[in-house]
Amino acid sequence: MLATLARMIGVRLASALEMSSDAAERAAFALENLFLFALTFGAIVLSAALCGLFWPALVASATGAIMRKVSGGAHLNSPWRCILVSTVLALLLGLTGRMGGAVLTLPVIKTVAGFMFIGGFILLLVCAPAEAPAKPIPPRQRAVLKGVSLVFLVVWAVGLFTIHQGRELLGAAMAGMAWQLWTITPAGYSLYHFIDRLWTKGGERECASSC
Repeated sequence: MLATLARMIGVRLASALEMSSDAAERAAFALENLFLFALTFGAIVLSAALCGLFWPALVASATGAIMRKVSGGAHLNSPWRCILVSTVLALLLGLTGRMGGAVLTLPVIKTVAGFMFIGGFILLLVCAPAEAPAKPIPPRQRAVLKGVSLVFLVVWAVGLFTIHQGRELLGAAMAGMAWQLWTITPAGYSLYHFIDRLWTKGGERECASSC
């Protein structure tokens, strides 16, 4: 449905601007990603607000989404699954951050963050950027994306070590980062493929945006 709507708009836009068929396809692809982002963001914001998890869910999902943009990771085969799983994950990760912030002291949080930074740095060196079948990464961009993902991890760690309040938000940022790092591993890909196999439907298009 999203792909069909995006393709219709892309074709009409290309016709109005006298663009080539390749340009129309690129426009449709960009519009599909834009629609998917808007629907996912709206679902997360609405669900988080209704569940009383607005800020922790938003921090967790934003942290994961930014890292996913540069590190890659497992994707699902349907835009609607992307929206559903992204929304549920945002709530669960936000709740994890809230619970962790309530029971863990600040020194413990920072210690865990330190171990996460070391493990994440190694993981990114080995696995990033992780490709999705619908969005292959050109060879020239691989080194750049790996470098940017490492830089973002450093910025994330510096932020956690320099901020000394808001434990539930620190916990949410850690939960979002932990999940995203996990999705670039073979185990993360296996889980997403398992979810796809549970709800496989013919003719669905692989989603190429964050989820």
